[in-house]
Amino acid sequence: MRMRWMRMTMVRRLASASGLVGFVGLGNMGAPMAVNLARHGHRLVAFDSDRDRLMEVSRVAGAVPAETLAEVADMCRVVISMLPSSPQVQLVYQGSPQQPGLLHHTREHTIFIDCSTIDPAVSRMLSSLAHTHGADILDAPVSGGVPGAVAGELTFMVGGPPESLERVSSLLRCMGTRILHLGSSGCGQIAKLCNNLVMGVSMAAVCEAMALAEMQGLDLRKFTEVLNSSSGSCWSSSNYNPVFGMAAKNHYHQGFSCNLMVKDLGLALQAASTVASDASMARAAEAQYLSMQRQGSPANKDFSGLYKYVYCKDR
Repeated sequence: MRMRWMRMTMVRRLASASGLVGFVGLGNMGAPMAVNLARHGHRLVAFDSDRDRLMEVSRVAGAVPAETLAEVADMCRVVISMLPSSPQVQLVYQGSPQQPGLLHHTREHTIFIDCSTIDPAVSRMLSSLAHTHGADILDAPVSGGVPGAVAGELTFMVGGPPESLERVSSLLRCMGTRILHLGSSGCGQIAKLCNNLVMGVSMAAVCEAMALAEMQGLDLRKFTEVLNSSSGSCWSSSNYNPVFGMAAKNHYHQGFSCNLMVKDLGLALQAASTVASDASMARAAEAQYLSMQRQGSPANKDFSGLYKYVYCKDR
């Protein structure tokens, strides 16, 4: 009982301090983003459902480890979240009978920045709910992956009130080099899904071309040189080549998983269905990643592993 009283006293004391930034979700992307904020002098209040991860990142970033989401909302006027999918984002913001969400404890004029890649409809719904509490939520998914998060070179695609973005843009610049305001709530998510649609389709095309070239007897290093100096050159061939790129050299460990690509293509197809947009290329690419996902362990491998686990699986 005394320990709880002492902790509540600490929470109230910290809540009275200015400039505290909350960070929820300390996974492969969230952890380096939080560390970069700390390196720029920001005091953090951190939360993650994985207690061991929370304590480790809090130690590295010098953050206050929160026991509940309520503590984060009580102490911080700006809160950043980086979570895997729509259900987790809804749980964090709306809560459950066992654990009230951030919005149950928020104060007026709080700004939430959700950097997760989720359903745009969920972003819009949460934005409307936040407004009833006098708060704003910016949807701000990122591009750049884990290397960009570590280097502080992410691109933020932002939807929401421009005046709220102006208030927090200095924070985003601690974690990224480009901040693009796309429009109202949900527009950041739409931009991210369209970008990942291109990324998923182009990677599938490069994997298919590399496999065909190899089967026809071409030296793949020479073919890659041709590809990257010709009209077929793209990010998937030059920056993230599925045979010679960083993920391939690391045996497709970590990186952007096949599971995440399946999720994002599914969200893009869902968004396309709401406006009757033809998304046949996205659907074809999704089928290939689903084939990789169904093999079990490759589902957690980098999505460029499509080359090995789908196009070359019978060789």
